[in-house]
Amino acid sequence: MTVDDTRTEPRTRVGGGWISGLVPANLGLYMAFLTPIQVLLAEQIDDLAPSGKEVALGWATGVGALVAVVANPLAGALSDRTGGRFGRRRPWIVGGALVGAAGLVVTAAQTTVVGVALGWCLAQLGLNAMLAGTNAVVPDQVPVRQRAAVSGYIGIPQTLGLVLGVLLVSVVVTGIGAGYLLLAGLVVLRAYG
Repeated sequence: MTVDDTRTEPRTRVGGGWISGLVPANLGLYMAFLTPIQVLLAEQIDDLAPSGKEVALGWATGVGALVAVVANPLAGALSDRTGGRFGRRRPWIVGGALVGAAGLVVTAAQTTVVGVALGWCLAQLGLNAMLAGTNAVVPDQVPVRQRAAVSGYIGIPQTLGLVLGVLLVSVVVTGIGAGYLLLAGLVVLRAYG
């Protein structure tokens, strides 16, 4: 393992504004990640393959999970090497949100289980790139003495994202496609927050 001697630990505390930008990004991310798994994918696959829905859902989510296993560490490693005026992580956060949203839109339009699985894989690719960026920005920007508190704040959206996402796709909008589209819009909107 090599150590990057050009980087030093951050020493300046991050403020509430910085934290309040990262928390909504995580909220959008977790709504887009967890709501399809809990609600939308199951309903969509039930409509497409009611007699084999359990196997089809397991297959679609399993292939998506395999994409996630590769995408997350790969995006993290690539973001470590990214440079430019937007920083190391921002391109991965915003780009991942855009690709993830595209995957949700593609998934919404599918009429076959294979299509749903492929759309979900695209969503997993993008959302895991975004996750790698949002997770890595904390050690990049937050001093050690503040990391536990900031990590606590950005951990809240994981649970809140699921609850809020389920409410949105079951109360605010009707229809599977509308649910995917709402989540796609929210993840992009929050990534730019």
